[in-house]
Amino acid sequence: MIKRLLLLAAIMMVATVSYAYDVEVDGIYYNIVPKAKKAEVTSGDKHYVNSVTIPSTITVDGVVYDVTSIGENAFDGCQRLTSITIPNSVTSIGERAFSRCFDLTSITIPNSVTSIGDYAFWNCSGYSSGLTSITIPNSVTSIGRSAFGADDDLKDVHISDLKAWCEIDFYDGEANPLCYAQELYINDNLIDNLEIPSSVTSISRYAFCGYEGLTSVNIPNSVTSIGNSAFGGCKNLKSVEIPNSVTVINVNTFSGCSSLSSINLPNSINIIQDGAFFGCTSLTSMTFPNSISIIRSSAFSACNGLKSIIIPNSVKEIEPHSFANCKNLEKVYCYAKDVPMTGYSAFENSEIEYSTLYVPEASLDAYKTTEPWSSFGTIKSIESEGGVVEDGIWDVMTQPLLIQSVGNTLNLSNIGGEATIIEAYNTSGLLLDRTVSHDGKAQLCVSDEIVIVKVGNKSIKVKTK
Repeated sequence: MIKRLLLLAAIMMVATVSYAYDVEVDGIYYNIVPKAKKAEVTSGDKHYVNSVTIPSTITVDGVVYDVTSIGENAFDGCQRLTSITIPNSVTSIGERAFSRCFDLTSITIPNSVTSIGDYAFWNCSGYSSGLTSITIPNSVTSIGRSAFGADDDLKDVHISDLKAWCEIDFYDGEANPLCYAQELYINDNLIDNLEIPSSVTSISRYAFCGYEGLTSVNIPNSVTSIGNSAFGGCKNLKSVEIPNSVTVINVNTFSGCSSLSSINLPNSINIIQDGAFFGCTSLTSMTFPNSISIIRSSAFSACNGLKSIIIPNSVKEIEPHSFANCKNLEKVYCYAKDVPMTGYSAFENSEIEYSTLYVPEASLDAYKTTEPWSSFGTIKSIESEGGVVEDGIWDVMTQPLLIQSVGNTLNLSNIGGEATIIEAYNTSGLLLDRTVSHDGKAQLCVSDEIVIVKVGNKSIKVKTK
């Protein structure tokens, strides 16, 4: 009998449970702060359905309250909500505010909202149609954890100020709607070639993470920092111009950019952080500037298109897995006279036993007796590579490339391919000049008597005087 009474009491308690809210006005539930005269939209006894328009103010017992926020879980699970109008009085959207709103197809956030909470629009993917479009204003400064996670139907993101977008603090990749959306519109213009304005000084972490519609990026000298994973997962990104105002390539900045075929790092870069270019499978060669001192763990791991690497004398440390799983690696030129401190697994699974390592002749024995360098199949001196120009003009083997030395200028002609990267290094690996060929010609300014000229993937030793 006692058990039956307890069960009956439990059933009655469940039947009478209601959501906690202070007032209901015109079908919308609110919690109010009397002293501040502010109201927050919340959940109530019934789920919101169809179209909902939130007013900027409500009147309760003759007192006017400003509606300033959409609270935690306010519309969570409202599967029949089809549209929402948010007033300019609202400054924040709380955690899970619109999660699991399967029939909500688009939303415009007003230019008063500064923060979007964790999971705010999580899993707004419907059975027939879900959230496909969102407009985010310049006022937003932070977006929480997985705010747009599992939004598989999301197609386009609309913004009006690229500078403001670059400054948003995204908690993670799924805090950014571009993680799923394939189209970014700035003032209704579709963006695939991105020109960062000179008013931008930093690009925040995850700013363009996962945006597969992006094909190129031009970053101005005003930018001094690029955040973690800022361009991670941009699978169709082919080219990036990094200015010499940037000193660090951060964690996973370009990871997963599988179409990125070349990257020119300026002489300002001194550290390449963990996973910076992880999985950039279209990279075929990598030349590091003489400013680089450290290459962090997994920086170029899984770059299985990588065939050649040029490491300057400035590099002092190469961490574990830096070049792991680069199975097509053929040649590594390391100009460091002192063997860099190198993680044992730096070239793990890269089959370097079939690759050639070129090092300074004076350091041959040191590399041959130091792991993992000693595992290269062939180890030669850099000085043995290429040939020397005696009279200022040299026909390179069977190729029609011609190099002419005139004073401190090297004139190159008959360069195969369009817009080939041409570089000159001294014998210590210091970058002296870099240019791009035009109509098969290029000029380099050098002052050393002997320089190493790199044309695409080929290195040539040239005597200039």
